[in-house]
Amino acid sequence: MGRRVSFVLIGFLAVYTLIMTFMTLMTVQSTYPMTELSGGFDVELRGETYENIALTEMEAEGIGEIKKGDVMTISRILPDTKEVPFPTLSIKLRYSAVEVFLEDRPVYSYKMKELEDGAFIGSERHFILLPRGAESKKLTIVLHITRDNAFRYISTPVFGDYDDVAQSFLHDYIFSFVSGLYLFIFGVLFLVIALLFARRVPEMRVTLASAVLCIVLSGWILAKHDLLNLFFSVGNKTIVEYSCLYLIPPIVAAIVWITKNFVSKKIFLAYSVPLYVVAGWNFFGVLTGAFEINRFRAPFYIVVFISIVAVAVETVFCFRRKLETANQIQMISLTMLNLFFIGEYVLYFLEMRYPWVQSHLGGTMMPAGGMLFSLGQVMNFFIFVTQSYVRRAEAASLRRMAYEDILTGLPNRASFDREARQIDTEGVRYGMISLDLNGLKETNDTLGHATGDRLLSSFGKLLKEVFGDVGFCARTGGDEFVVILRGATLSGTKDDVERRLLILEERLKQLDKTDGQVLHSAAYGYAFSEELESPTTHDVFLLADSRMYDRKRAQHTVM
Repeated sequence: MGRRVSFVLIGFLAVYTLIMTFMTLMTVQSTYPMTELSGGFDVELRGETYENIALTEMEAEGIGEIKKGDVMTISRILPDTKEVPFPTLSIKLRYSAVEVFLEDRPVYSYKMKELEDGAFIGSERHFILLPRGAESKKLTIVLHITRDNAFRYISTPVFGDYDDVAQSFLHDYIFSFVSGLYLFIFGVLFLVIALLFARRVPEMRVTLASAVLCIVLSGWILAKHDLLNLFFSVGNKTIVEYSCLYLIPPIVAAIVWITKNFVSKKIFLAYSVPLYVVAGWNFFGVLTGAFEINRFRAPFYIVVFISIVAVAVETVFCFRRKLETANQIQMISLTMLNLFFIGEYVLYFLEMRYPWVQSHLGGTMMPAGGMLFSLGQVMNFFIFVTQSYVRRAEAASLRRMAYEDILTGLPNRASFDREARQIDTEGVRYGMISLDLNGLKETNDTLGHATGDRLLSSFGKLLKEVFGDVGFCARTGGDEFVVILRGATLSGTKDDVERRLLILEERLKQLDKTDGQVLHSAAYGYAFSEELESPTTHDVFLLADSRMYDRKRAQHTVM
């Protein structure tokens, strides 16, 4: 439990440090005067005129509810600042087509054709380039509203030089910008890794889903905070924003499903299936043109809240069931992401009533949650790599135990049988040498099994040195060894076999001199497949083994 708490604390500290570092390092020093147009606007709406209005406090100023089809005109005199090379107005507007006039001259328009066609118009931050010398002139913005209560306030416009205005905007959302870019790169890299190994390693499926989630999170963060157009030309970033939003909770549910971190499958389906239904319904509306992509947000928020609570409960049970560390970290990551998801939307609704929320906290919640989630994936990946290494080492050890004679290091009887079956299948020519180590039983009985083991080990090593470059050497029993010579023929290989067997005998005699405690000798016999009609490896081995016993009896007769 302490490790998981440490993970959360370290994650919070790391993300907080990143936010503070970026906000400190990215301080903007404007070259030209830059002014926030917080007040002084005249507003015309439905025949009524409201003077000297602050756009961020229109509701408090007594302006009624703004409805679909309204045309609202806001105007004011631009500040008398030092002349700037590229005078620019930065303003964020929601669900409105826009016309901008300077001294009654049109200078900018947005989505007017879409307004005539009845197409969906989302929210957008506008950087409106004005003619040089726009200072001290009357600016008029005409908003054609396409949604009831499209906004209760308009974000405070900023007037200044284009470079200064753009840098100031990027500074305000630097953490969103960096975290969105990081999550996209992180997601793409993990996606490539997951795709490379997904077929061979089933556990990589969760990495695949997590990578997709990081990419979708990146798209939502960049789109929501009007940063997407820095990388791509997007016709309607609101569609991208809500598309990514609707995908996030279903992907979270998919990760829980893949990792099987749920107590009951029925309960999991009860809270996750509605996510897919509601998200699918919204996408269906967009594709068919039946309704706008964010028309039915309320049902989506309801099922998302239920699923967030359910995932939090599953996380608690994950600890109680004492699941693997990787699963626990995964569930913590998802729960933290969900909590930040809730925080993001609490801020969203607060900023509609309290504009200062956006300027102080906007753009930090979900990026922080995404960074914490990616930190969890990095930890999980290292755990996975470590566990994979351990599993491979264990598998290699088991294979060695299954197919290798531990004492001599040679293949064992199972390996010999597998090799023999392979040769029978291939139908190649081959030869076999059957060898029997003399005196092993007597050595074990008189000098002990440790000495007998030393005798076996030294003989196995010597056999591999003599025949290892041309044949398959194996220990098939207590004192029994065999060599398979692929491609060997009676006419072409017999002399080489005889030569090597003589070398083996000489090397055994040398061992007698260095280790005089035991006698090093072996009986052997060999046979070739061409000596028999329709031979099998079993038949050839029996022939070689028979000749080995003939030689063994001859050795005992001489002795």
